[in-house]
Amino acid sequence: MTETRSTKITVDHLHDIFDNLTDAVIVLDRNAKIVMTNPIFCKLIGTTIENCIGKETKELIAEGLYDRSVVYETLDTGKEVAAIVRTGTGVELLSQSRIVYDSDGNVKFVVVTSTPISVLTNLKTEDKLDEITFGHLRDIFDSLTDGVIVLDRHARIVLTNPTFCKLIGSTIEHCTGKETRELIAEGLYDRSVVYETVETGKEVAAIVKTGTGVELLSRSRVVHDSDGKVKFVVVTATPISVLSNLRVEFERQHRLSDLYLRELEHLRKLLLVDEGFIFESREMKSLLDVIKRVAPLDFTVLITGESGVGKEVLAKTIHNNSHRKNIFIPVSIPSIPDNLLESELFGYKGGAFTGSLRKGKIGLFEVAQGGTLFLDEVGDIPYPMQVKLLRTIETGEITRVGCTKPTKLDVRIIAATNRDLQAMVKKGTFREDLFYRLNVVPIKIKPLRERQEDIEPLCHYFIRNINNRYGLNKYLSVHALQELRKHNWPGNVRELRNVLERLVTKSDVNCISEEDVRSVISSAMEDHQAQETDIQALPALKEYEVFEQSRILDALKQADGNKSRAAELLGMTRTKFYRKLKSLNR
Repeated sequence: MTETRSTKITVDHLHDIFDNLTDAVIVLDRNAKIVMTNPIFCKLIGTTIENCIGKETKELIAEGLYDRSVVYETLDTGKEVAAIVRTGTGVELLSQSRIVYDSDGNVKFVVVTSTPISVLTNLKTEDKLDEITFGHLRDIFDSLTDGVIVLDRHARIVLTNPTFCKLIGSTIEHCTGKETRELIAEGLYDRSVVYETVETGKEVAAIVKTGTGVELLSRSRVVHDSDGKVKFVVVTATPISVLSNLRVEFERQHRLSDLYLRELEHLRKLLLVDEGFIFESREMKSLLDVIKRVAPLDFTVLITGESGVGKEVLAKTIHNNSHRKNIFIPVSIPSIPDNLLESELFGYKGGAFTGSLRKGKIGLFEVAQGGTLFLDEVGDIPYPMQVKLLRTIETGEITRVGCTKPTKLDVRIIAATNRDLQAMVKKGTFREDLFYRLNVVPIKIKPLRERQEDIEPLCHYFIRNINNRYGLNKYLSVHALQELRKHNWPGNVRELRNVLERLVTKSDVNCISEEDVRSVISSAMEDHQAQETDIQALPALKEYEVFEQSRILDALKQADGNKSRAAELLGMTRTKFYRKLKSLNR
């Protein structure tokens, strides 16, 4: 890389450039520990830079932030590796890894770049990055698998990497110091996104054709200085052909058996919906058609079905395919004591009742503002509370406990129950008017025993996830699958997942046999019966403790593990929150 005489590229500049790349980048040492990452990567996987630094990628996989890593194969083989990676936030990434060697030929770093598949169809941890020197940053920059150019506010190139020069058929020396229009005039490529970015200050993306015949997805972003003026423009360029090549490689890696091929075909059909919504049966295909029609609309949906059939998964699928993709708040009605339900759902004004917080507290309806509130086991809502829920649905407003001023809501409601609400209406235990308000779009999920075609794809899906998360290579024998099909599955999909997780831990070899299946199912049924007895004997005094635990874990989930934010959501001081968290041994 070359520096112009007019603009000196310092280590701080390289940090700015690194942070403003439009692709996600992580840099790892020879032990696969993350030493550097940029904000885009953390945003895509739903975490923070602080949480990533110093960890191995397998730790992030275990946390559910993404499902696989290309780093270990790169370290094992010394070759570039590319794969499709799915994050815990539901984003599919094209990940590519490359090794940076030192002067002795030893591994210095592994650089992984990730681009969201959908694109093609302020670093706070300096104290942890002391070992990243100017020279290291130059090495990392040179090793990026995407082409990158950095330009000053006059659209003059001050920095570029070998990948970019190779893509356009030129050299670093030739490009540095020139305006992009000069390179266009030389026929090296046909257009530039830089000028529009400098004029508007916005990110710009476009397809650019190079003189070598390569089509690039070119994206630009402005880096501002402390006064808000343009400091640099960073442009990344990715060959369009990479995606199609990667799909071929993705299929090659998974062509292990006919079963896996069928699974891949099945998953491809589902990519437009939700990875967790796995099916093969005609009944579930019909539900898919309903979801596609209903998801874009804000109608209230009532999902019915036995416990464990996947009502929350279906609710999330509707949510993820709607315009309300960000906030999904699940509420388990039975886990909240009746005397706390109103204040939990609707919030309260400070001093509204004895023991209330002085500042008051927002309710879950307000937490879900702009998103979806999922009311699980809505049939368990006490009769007096049903009136207030009905009014909220009809008016689109809530009123906090102890307050007279209503708050306008922008929330979609999806409800679910395993109870017969119509029978409850006849008995007078559930309001008829509320039933009709909830039942605008009724969806019934059949139990797993009535859709046996779904057992096999679900098994492959769960086993694949477990393998990816823990770096295993377990699989089910043909006879093991047959044995799993014979079971009645009273606990439905939830029970199936539990059994498969037990099978993976029980089996000492990769192949799971039918004997393993028989043993684990028998043991699981005994545990289930014992658990039911324990639940029936649960003392009343434990009820609140169970609720508190559920509340704290839900808040942590909503806050992406950020404890300060979780404390705010619960209306607690941080000291009180940490004390309660410690009592849960977390």
